[in-house]
Formats: sequence, C-alpha cells, structure tokens
Amino acid sequence: MSDEANAKVYRWDEILKRIKSIKQPIVAEVGVDNGKTSKRLLSMHKGLILFMIDRWAKPPAGDSYITSGASIPSKGQGYFKRTYNNCIEIEATFKPRAKIIRGESTVIVHDFPDKYFDCVFIDADHSFDGCYKDIINWLPKVKSGGFISGHDYDHPDQGEVKRAVAAALPGKKIEVGENRTWFYKVE
Repeated sequence: MSDEANAKVYRWDEILKRIKSIKQPIVAEVGVDNGKTSKRLLSMHKGLILFMIDRWAKPPAGDSYITSGASIPSKGQGYFKRTYNNCIEIEATFKPRAKIIRGESTVIVHDFPDKYFDCVFIDADHSFDGCYKDIINWLPKVKSGGFISGHDYDHPDQGEVKRAVAAALPGKKIEVGENRTWFYKVE
C-alpha cells in the first residue's frame, strides 16, 4: 500500500479542500485551543485571513460546556494561559492575516456583518446548547456558497455536536468529512 493511501486526513485538510480555490478567503475558527489548526491553515493557504476566536479561559460554573464530556473545560487556568500564549505567537508569525479575538463566541459574532465569511469552523463548546447557539449565531455571517462547519461530529466522548447540527440545520444536506468534520454549504 502506498504512503499516500495511508496518509491521515486532518481537519485543516477538509477546510482547505473547500476554500482552496478562493484567492483570499476569510475564515473564522471558533474554538481555537492551542492554535494547531490555525497554524496549519495559515501555513498552507498564503491568502487566508483567519479570525482566531476563543475564550481561552475556564468556563464559568453552570456553563453547558462543562457537562459536554469534552476534556478542555476541566483544564486549569495555566492550560488556558499556555494555549493563548501559543496563539499569540501564531498571530505574530502570520500578521496581518491572523487576528486573535478573545471572548465569548456568542458575543463576538455581533462584531461581524452578515455574509462576511467564506467559512466558519466551529470547534468550541461541544454541548448541545453551546454548539447549537454557535451554529445559529454564526450561520448568517457566512456568504452564500460558503461553509458553516465544525469538528467532533458524532464523536462518542465530545458532547452532542451531531444532534446540535441536526437541530440547527433541519433538513439541510450535511457533508461529513474525514476527521469527524461536518460542512454545510450555505445557499
């Protein structure tokens, strides 16, 4: 078997496959963590403008993300400080194409006009409520022909992303990609 046949497909490969023909795509990554996906996207598409959006903080008590099953909400503040500092380095490396916005995604979304993004990739709160709210809030911000998408679709230990996608986009054709990604092409 060839090396190519054994090659793993990563989430950034799935995103790039959908935006590669756009000369200067504008993308929001909602839920950045340590910036691994951000760095790959920026490295692999020289025209990409990327908004890196995350709270980089422990969720407050009672937040739905805490009960989602994801491991990130249980991390200590030192973890969030390290991942944020890593993202600051990525932003500095790729300025002006990389832009960090720190805060709650459901608040930050209102800073952008409708139909602004070619792709919004959601990998933040994996609870049903959190993911559903992100999809509903960010969907109007995607251009016609662009994609709203995300990670951990149908992951057994990462909340209820699949159910949230179905509820937020009822009857819509969801394309499931490799590495537990999902995509909806906005009409």
